[in-house]
Amino acid sequence: VARLPDLRRVSFAWCRRAATDRVMWELPLGLESLDLTGVQGVTDVGVAVLTRLPALTQLDLSRCSLVTNRGVLVLRRLKTLRVLELQGCTRISDEGLRGLAALSGLTSLNVARCSFVTSQGACSILGRVSTLTRLNLS
Repeated sequence: VARLPDLRRVSFAWCRRAATDRVMWELPLGLESLDLTGVQGVTDVGVAVLTRLPALTQLDLSRCSLVTNRGVLVLRRLKTLRVLELQGCTRISDEGLRGLAALSGLTSLNVARCSFVTSQGACSILGRVSTLTRLNLS
């Protein structure tokens, strides 16, 4: 991946061994979309590394079971982020959602099957992110 500096979209979806926190350092700075669905090797440390990607607009962390509120809270540094998928991230709660209020350009957020996200947490982000056009809580 590091040898492809013009790469804009990458999917490691369900690649259990190929994607780890260390691989996040190798992603090109111009990356706009990253799909890590079901990747078990990515933790809050790897998520924090993603904040060095200034062009990232779409991020899918669905079913990344090691990502917690700590990892979600650092995402507020990604001011270009528009679409965030967190479906099935069972270690995320209302606390993590509140931190996302800093993402003023966020248009789509999926927190379906996040066991500790409540309607109160969802309301807290709805009141702060006026650009949000899609919110999935199911």
